[in-house]
Amino acid sequence: MSEENPNFRPKSVKEFLDGEHKFIIPSYQRGYRWSNKEVTDLLEDIYNFSKISRANDKDYYLQPVVVQKKDDKWIVLDGQQRLTTMLILLNYLKTQTSNDRIKGNPLYEIHYETREKNGGVDFINPHCEEDIDSFYIVLANKNIKDWFEKNNANPDKFNSVLFYDDDKTVKFIWYVVENDEDLESIKIFNNLNKGKIRLTNSELIKALFILDSERRANNPNGKSQKYNEVQAFNTDELVYQWNEIENTLQDDNFWLFLANEDYKPSTRIDILFDFLTNNDGKQDQDFSYRKFQNLFDNYELETSKQSFDPLWKNLSVTNFVLAWQQVLKVYHTFLYWYEDYVMYHYIGFLIANRVRPITIYNECKDLTKNESILKLRDLIRTIVFKNMKSEKVSTYSYSDEPDECRKILFFFNIETCVSQYRNTKEEERKNQSFRFPFDLFKKYHWDLEHVSSQTVNDLKKPKDRETWLGYIPHIRFQFDDQVSLDKWNECVEKSEDLITRIEEKNFEAEFIELYSQIMELVPNNDSIKDDSLRNLTLLDEHTNRGYGNALFPTKRMIIIEKEKAGVFIPPCTKSMFLKYYTSDDENNSQWKNTWTKEDGTCYMDAIQKIMDDILGE
Repeated sequence: MSEENPNFRPKSVKEFLDGEHKFIIPSYQRGYRWSNKEVTDLLEDIYNFSKISRANDKDYYLQPVVVQKKDDKWIVLDGQQRLTTMLILLNYLKTQTSNDRIKGNPLYEIHYETREKNGGVDFINPHCEEDIDSFYIVLANKNIKDWFEKNNANPDKFNSVLFYDDDKTVKFIWYVVENDEDLESIKIFNNLNKGKIRLTNSELIKALFILDSERRANNPNGKSQKYNEVQAFNTDELVYQWNEIENTLQDDNFWLFLANEDYKPSTRIDILFDFLTNNDGKQDQDFSYRKFQNLFDNYELETSKQSFDPLWKNLSVTNFVLAWQQVLKVYHTFLYWYEDYVMYHYIGFLIANRVRPITIYNECKDLTKNESILKLRDLIRTIVFKNMKSEKVSTYSYSDEPDECRKILFFFNIETCVSQYRNTKEEERKNQSFRFPFDLFKKYHWDLEHVSSQTVNDLKKPKDRETWLGYIPHIRFQFDDQVSLDKWNECVEKSEDLITRIEEKNFEAEFIELYSQIMELVPNNDSIKDDSLRNLTLLDEHTNRGYGNALFPTKRMIIIEKEKAGVFIPPCTKSMFLKYYTSDDENNSQWKNTWTKEDGTCYMDAIQKIMDDILGE
């Protein structure tokens, strides 16, 4: 961004005061809506800037004004709130000075398309009852007046950085959209507000890096020794590295390992700046940008100066070259977490359970790899499983502790993946994948599902009945007597015939009769009928839902079919339905088509072993 590019450059407020800048706020924008907080923040930023002694090339940059030229006017696509507040402030300052030079300065004009029929908005003497825009303009006028009185602020401080264009000035980032045939104003505005091409926090931060590079190149002899020792940043290298980072973050496997679904920054690279500036998500949308703006404004100040943000002092960052090194450090830390197999699983589990990455980093930053893994397990125990006792795990149920049950089963899968990796020979690991896909786990809603059904689907819908019948011919039970086996085979034949006659009038009566016959034959005497962990597993919302009374082998077949089709099935869920946890003795139920108490006990033993290990450390 340089003076050679008039479409994207810094532009001082003074340049707007030539009597030729007329701005139009299109009808599709919402109008002026800034509250006291936004107005006060702007006043304090400008006032603090005006009081600090700065080098001649030092400026304060407001956020962008995005415009499109139309005849002799500028259509405002983004930035109307800042433009309007600045105009209200300039009007106020002109009433508080006796300086003829300031009084004679023509101000820029703002016209609202929605208000022009009624004579437009009066910025000099607005009447709050006229329209909603005038109402907020009246409030802004009052907020400005009250702020000056409350702080006993000298208006001349503002005049010096707004009405003059010499030693130090307040500037907008001026961005002009070319009037190409395919760039209609309404389309541009909609894209800005949908986060598709708007100037986001990351774009503003990127602009500050480029501005700093040009500032150093154009003025290599700053006052501070630290400034003189640092060469101008290589802009081409920055852009290359920036694009590389953004491309990496577009991979959902990497992104959803680091972020949860409700974290939706305008651009994914924002996660680096939010991490670096310790943005906990409770701040406003400009929080990270303001931190970098502070660094930009104070590049020649020592870190002990009051105006220098403690963030940069704590990081030993005094310029944008060192700031970019910190950004790269964060990025490479994330890559290291992702590429190390064990850390990937434990950190991914912690983040999925709302532990902030900065918390994880601070706990592990001075530790070796092995120490870090122990610390991660400690965080899992003390944060995710806080107050959980090992002896209580087997007592948890779906009805009483659903959240705890879900966390336990989630960790059961995570620890299983880690154990499989550790128990596989190193030369064989490259041919197998044990990674738990956090992206798939987060993209879809995951349920606690009963293995042996607790609810009954009345199967009144034709589609439900068709599905239920369709699985019967594929089920084989072990019967102790030939009579039961013959009856089962007869039911199978009836189901194959009945599924072809769903539209017939007597279908319902025949279905009810067949359903009763099948349920009488199913060996179900030893099955589990509770909602404890021994009868729970994790499944996505599209798998095995709607068939509350589906037979266990039907559920197992659905699981197998889904996995063959590429649907992610958690490893422990798959192992459970294949009965890998069941003890291997002559009475085992490996080939029985029911989920028995023995199966549930063996399954619970496997869960308990892993929870004893993590909770007992």
